[in-house]
Amino acid sequence: MVGRRHFSCEIKKEFSMNKKINTSFLKRQAKKLKKELNITHTEALDLMAKKNGYSNWKHCISELSKQPAPKIVIPEEQLQLGFTDWLKKHKKRDSPLGDLATDALEDKNWPMYNTLVEYQHYLTFRGASPGALSALKNAWKSYKAYLRRRNLHIPYEELILQEVKIKNKQKYLDDNYPFGNPPKLTDKLRCLHCGSIISVGDYKVFKTGWEEFICCPNAPECDGTVIDWVSES
Repeated sequence: MVGRRHFSCEIKKEFSMNKKINTSFLKRQAKKLKKELNITHTEALDLMAKKNGYSNWKHCISELSKQPAPKIVIPEEQLQLGFTDWLKKHKKRDSPLGDLATDALEDKNWPMYNTLVEYQHYLTFRGASPGALSALKNAWKSYKAYLRRRNLHIPYEELILQEVKIKNKQKYLDDNYPFGNPPKLTDKLRCLHCGSIISVGDYKVFKTGWEEFICCPNAPECDGTVIDWVSES
């Protein structure tokens, strides 16, 4: 009896230090109790249940099963899509962005960096063309814009887009075109987002508050930008 009382006191002390009780913990303690007091496993389970405030083991199981499972909270930064994973989602695009994504997929040594400069150094080391470096720079810009929209929890279609009127469209296109040779305003291209054949001169420019985008003439219904325009053939 002395041994049983002493162990009971130890149980109470241990429970007071463990606020989160579950069946696995109780079963482990019952196993120890069975050996210590030389009692049956059923008796040990009932005793452990009673020491934790339940009438018996069956009552304990019933009550613990009603408790909601603990929520696992993952920090927002861990949920962020990395640049490489974002880039690979565009592998099927017939555009410089799609070419860059394909190259990344085929490159077994493609790194997982956190900055544009690191990727630029990598491509330069690999002997990338100026066009590839330009595609990387614009892909990074689009990726960061995607992250900003995501972190603000604002879907693209709900962004406050302010259209910017451009007086000299050819000059604006020449100054801001992300690739090698900018097209002429009279050129016809296909927008990969909406599938329409567009006249380049009909492009629109939208400002989101932090930067401007050269967009499809069908924007904002179409969220394609200049990096999504390809030859109509």
